[in-house]
Amino acid sequence: MLFQQIAVLSELLKLAETKENNDQEIYQVTLILGDLYWSLGKQYDSLAVYEKNLNIKKRPSNEDKMMLINRYLRTGGLFWNSGKHDKALQNYQECLRL
Repeated sequence: MLFQQIAVLSELLKLAETKENNDQEIYQVTLILGDLYWSLGKQYDSLAVYEKNLNIKKRPSNEDKMMLINRYLRTGGLFWNSGKHDKALQNYQECLRL
């Protein structure tokens, strides 16, 4: 079931990336896709998607601050586990900034 969801979300992401003014759509899809990869233990896939999500400039105005902090923590943890300690530190510092 999760693999089907990942396939559908991956296709939605490709579609959203071809449109103009697509930040909101890409934001939502990458958020869910990153969480799915995380739940399957696919750390590198999750990291790639979370990074894309965190780089989106226009976030929904109603985004919960704790959700954003959680993504920075997860991304930092993934960087740490992959030996990229400097990038992990950057993500942890973003948590403190929030």
